[in-house]
Amino acid sequence: MKNFYKHITCVGLGLGMSLGLFLTACFDNGTMHPALGTDEEWVPLRIAGATTGSGIGIETQTRVNTGTGVLDGTDKIGIYRKESTADSYTAITNRKFTHSTAGWDTDEQLLLNAKPATLVAYYPYSASGAAPLLLHSQLYDADAQAAESFCTAFTASSSDASVDLSLQRIYACIQVELTKGATVVGVTGNVSAIRFEGSGILPAGQLDITALITASLTIYDKVTPTPSAASEVNITGLSENLSSKLPVLMIPRTLNGDITITATIDGTEFKGKIAATTLCPAVGGTAAGILKEGVQYSVKLKVTNTGLTVGSISIEEWTMEKVDGDFSVS
Repeated sequence: MKNFYKHITCVGLGLGMSLGLFLTACFDNGTMHPALGTDEEWVPLRIAGATTGSGIGIETQTRVNTGTGVLDGTDKIGIYRKESTADSYTAITNRKFTHSTAGWDTDEQLLLNAKPATLVAYYPYSASGAAPLLLHSQLYDADAQAAESFCTAFTASSSDASVDLSLQRIYACIQVELTKGATVVGVTGNVSAIRFEGSGILPAGQLDITALITASLTIYDKVTPTPSAASEVNITGLSENLSSKLPVLMIPRTLNGDITITATIDGTEFKGKIAATTLCPAVGGTAAGILKEGVQYSVKLKVTNTGLTVGSISIEEWTMEKVDGDFSVS
């Protein structure tokens, strides 16, 4: 009897260990999946590589800390998965993937079956989650560049579980370049402030990352304005020469009517108006008048005795200009 009892105990322990391994392998976010090795095989998502780009197909933007658009070092990405009962997928929120010398790792695997899963990745990762992500229009200096946000929607399944992610910019950019008209009198060219006003201009807002899972990957139509936020972006405390380029990160939105740009030069305000459809030409299948994420709108304005006039407007690759002064945004 003693030997028989010992035998039963060992068998039970072995079965318990096997069951434990089975449950560990078949659980994802607290939900049991069909056993591995069946026709409903589950495999983990693998990130082969990740880059941050402009969002409209032009050259990948360089990053301050690495000099390339490739995410590496100890960069972290957050991933959301859309719930799909029909495809046996539960919702996954803010699963962290961290880059290391061995590649992209995660503490908890994100499993995929034969059906395509709908996912969204964002960068940089936040432990508190990116839904909603807080957005602020601001001068595009080195600090703002280092703090930029990127995201992308994608699908993956057990047959294509290894993905290369190209994360797109969440912000738009308006870069203003001022030049002095030949007949302007009494202007030496010290630019201390610049302001954008008009319907759709937002100083602050929120973007629900999870909303990107259920719709097309466009940002401008999913931003929620901060309550009571004025329709203006006012950057003060600059100390720039008249010929300087002033890039401003802008929250993407649909603009309406005329947009007023005001530059304070030598203590005097110079104003000019641009139709929203002129300021934001159609690009990437998006209609004119939309301040689109991932797009830099370069606006050349001429200073005259009566205000500002438009010289040219173009869509260009994002650049980083050195901007001086102890500036603030309101």
